[in-house]
Amino acid sequence: MRRTINLLHIVREYKFYKPVSKNYEKSSYYNNLYLFYQQKDYNKEYLKFENVKEVTIADSSRFVLEFIDKNKVDAVFFHSVSVVDWKLISKIPSNVVIIWWAWGYELYSKYGVLQPFININQYKKYTSEYLAYDNNMLKVAKECIKSIARFTKSLYYANYKIKALKNINYIKTVTNVEFSILHSISSLSHMRNFHGPVDLSSRINPLTIAFKKPGIILIGNSASATNNHLDIIYKINHLNISDRKIIVPLSYGDTKYKVFLKNTIRNNPEISLNIEYLESFLDVDEYNNLFTRVSHAVFGVIRQQAMGNIRLCLLNGVKIFLFRESIAYKELKNKGYVVFSIEEDLNMAELSQPLSKEEAIYNCNLKYDNLREENNLSIETAKEILNTL
Repeated sequence: MRRTINLLHIVREYKFYKPVSKNYEKSSYYNNLYLFYQQKDYNKEYLKFENVKEVTIADSSRFVLEFIDKNKVDAVFFHSVSVVDWKLISKIPSNVVIIWWAWGYELYSKYGVLQPFININQYKKYTSEYLAYDNNMLKVAKECIKSIARFTKSLYYANYKIKALKNINYIKTVTNVEFSILHSISSLSHMRNFHGPVDLSSRINPLTIAFKKPGIILIGNSASATNNHLDIIYKINHLNISDRKIIVPLSYGDTKYKVFLKNTIRNNPEISLNIEYLESFLDVDEYNNLFTRVSHAVFGVIRQQAMGNIRLCLLNGVKIFLFRESIAYKELKNKGYVVFSIEEDLNMAELSQPLSKEEAIYNCNLKYDNLREENNLSIETAKEILNTL
């Protein structure tokens, strides 16, 4: 049996590369190759890959296929899959194992005739009103033109989708809830659950994480309407928390939505909250340090989103609030974490009380138990792939 798998990572954005290289380079099961696959306008994004392990630029599916053959690649790992990838995936030789890391957007987004794999209503009342109001005549006209283009393009790639899905051997989802949903779809039911190596080196001492008094309240994770910011802010505005700092991260996402959100809050005299917008990117250490001062976090997402932030909350003893129908809430409750619902628990009493020391330590230890379990499963998955080669 061969000791290592020649694993080709195909990435389109640097943010998908960062969490990959560190963990996979430490694994003894994988010999890692990296392709930055972008067919146009890749220069700005590629600059972010400076001072990292060698990353090869691929600008066509032909280049990728030749690279796979030349380097005797055993398995190809797509870090997110866009519509245009269906053609490439359908042409990869059947003896090559294909892994799809479904980060999120490709599961919940409609594209032309291609329906979402997970079709759920992602918007609450006030956010839905913004989206409806934002559809002025000019925007509707522009969207119609874009829709026609997407429709035509989707018809072309739909021809490759069925074959591509058959070619994919493993799928890695951010949550088990998503995997269960996808596994129930006939065209995806053959895909096995992929587990990759996990970094267990940065353990936090759970005895240091409990809050003695309420701290910062965090709302959302990005400038995205899927965070349902206004629905959260309107709900807590009538509570007596004007002395509490509220941080709203807006450092990436939809610029137009960010402007709308800030203007709406600023121009509403009834909103008396002490809100600070986080609009600049913080380095990893700064952002991690922020969670040592956050005692409560409210995530208004319905689809799977903000799981990196939620992970930091669990490791730092932060009290988490989510909508009951959200993917994240279902995932965390299924695993036994102490989390709270926006519908029933987002009130003055709960915002005035941090997690107890016992609850904070329990969530932190459970998260590490889950990480260890995932890492053990990653070893079994690598052995399973080796046995198929």
